Amino acid sequence: MFSLEVKNCDIEEHVFPLLNGNEDPTQGIWVTTNDIAANEHNMLFKTTKIRKNHKLYWRYFVRHHGLKYEDVVTLWAFRNAQTEKLCFVITSRRLPDCRHCSRTRQS
Repeated sequence: MFSLEVKNCDIEEHVFPLLNGNEDPTQGIWVTTNDIAANEHNMLFKTTKIRKNHKLYWRYFVRHHGLKYEDVVTLWAFRNAQTEKLCFVITSRRLPDCRHCSRTRQS
């Protein structure tokens, strides 16, 4: 899990409108990504030329936060008003493993 692949429709609707004319996601864009504690992580956001996949390379972030494949992440995109850099915020949560949940029948 070294890159986060984001759906085309989400990138086209929420990230592409934020891009400046000199930013080309097929060449890669370095973005500052904040976690919920406001820690900054530098990551590469890139669109692959062949398959048009949008990926955020986040290896250190995954290790730092102990993320697992099943975790749910939310990604926000914005442009920093002071630096004018493209930025992301990532939050994550782990859903309970429902295989171990007990259900009681109500009569």
